Amino acid sequence: MKQMIIKGAVYEKRKADLEEEESERKRSIEDFALIDKEKATKKWAANVDAVFYSENSTSESEEELSDDETPMHHPHRSATIKPQSTSQKILARQVQGRDLSQFSGKIEEWPAFILAFESSTTNCQFTEGENLIRLQRSLRGEALELVQCLLVDHRGVRIAIDKLRKRFGRPGVIMKTMMQKLQQIQNVKTDNYESWVKLGTGMDNLVSTIKSLGAKQQLSNPSLVDELVKKLPAQKAMEWEKFKLRKKLEFPSLSNLAKWLQPTVEAAYALCSIPGTSAEKLSSDKSNHDNRRQPANQRGVRKNGHGHDREE
Repeated sequence: MKQMIIKGAVYEKRKADLEEEESERKRSIEDFALIDKEKATKKWAANVDAVFYSENSTSESEEELSDDETPMHHPHRSATIKPQSTSQKILARQVQGRDLSQFSGKIEEWPAFILAFESSTTNCQFTEGENLIRLQRSLRGEALELVQCLLVDHRGVRIAIDKLRKRFGRPGVIMKTMMQKLQQIQNVKTDNYESWVKLGTGMDNLVSTIKSLGAKQQLSNPSLVDELVKKLPAQKAMEWEKFKLRKKLEFPSLSNLAKWLQPTVEAAYALCSIPGTSAEKLSSDKSNHDNRRQPANQRGVRKNGHGHDREE
């Protein structure tokens, strides 16, 4: 009996010891978890601070190049470029090419120029030094004069792009310029296929530019739509009015008009004479032949031996 009591006491003590060890183990795990959590939090905070200060600090070299405020962050900067392998970068450069199209400061050409610059910089991972050379080769005229003093060092590339954007990349000015050019197009003549092409191309370019600038509200310009409809022949304008009634378009947009006119413009493309073809060459030769023929009253004359005028 005494032996059983002793065994029971030993069992209870052993059980208490095991429970105490289990409690100690759990506390240790919780302590380690807390320490790891604190370390992770500190590491995350340090990373956030590093990113914040790197994006908001301005280098001394940039301050020396410009007296203006720090340039805005744009997609072509290296911080936003996704890493690519060397083979991917080489392939992208082969497909997209290194050189940019020339830009001389024409307002309507800015959207295509800046899109090509930023997309190629991102896809091909061009460095600021490479972009410096690309801009030196691309810019002409007023655009080059505006930033020429900045294109002597790769540190001036971002500032140069910002200056070009402020001068030529204002959405309101771009749209106004393109609208004015579209309004200056001559009225379309039914048998003049080139006039159909000019009007259709002008509308497509304006619609694409407005969408790329994020100003889709400008597509709903009833006065511009009415003005363009007046450039159409009477029969075509009547078809447009019937289309509006059928589709219940009380206030049609410029996109509606351009899309509706597209089949006619494509047909005009097919009927236009292609430069260098025999038809155009024949017309040109005939025009040159007519120009060479002189009127009879302008031909050279001289007197014959009897004192009378004789035509040469």
